[in-house]
Amino acid sequence: MDLSRRDFVKAKVLFKLARKEIYGGKHLSLDLLKHGFKGHESGEVDKVVEELIKEGWLLTKPAHYGMQVAINLNYSKEVKEFVRKVLGNLPPFSEMLKWMKI
Repeated sequence: MDLSRRDFVKAKVLFKLARKEIYGGKHLSLDLLKHGFKGHESGEVDKVVEELIKEGWLLTKPAHYGMQVAINLNYSKEVKEFVRKVLGNLPPFSEMLKWMKI
């Protein structure tokens, strides 16, 4: 499987939201979403989040301290399939995917 850097970051963002069960009405701040990524990946996370919003996979909610995001429930099946496809064979993620609801 040819794994691009953008797909890997996209899968990590979606995995983090799914692991915290951030679906529909529950939101997570974009700043908190960036925690756990390296400093130089911050710009790439912003681009990936914008791409996911345009695709409809993420919903946005404005807040006085910044934008919040959540996984769109209508795309939850596609999100889970994408995360499993990209991260399913990588050791730290494959073990977590076994017992999670993803």
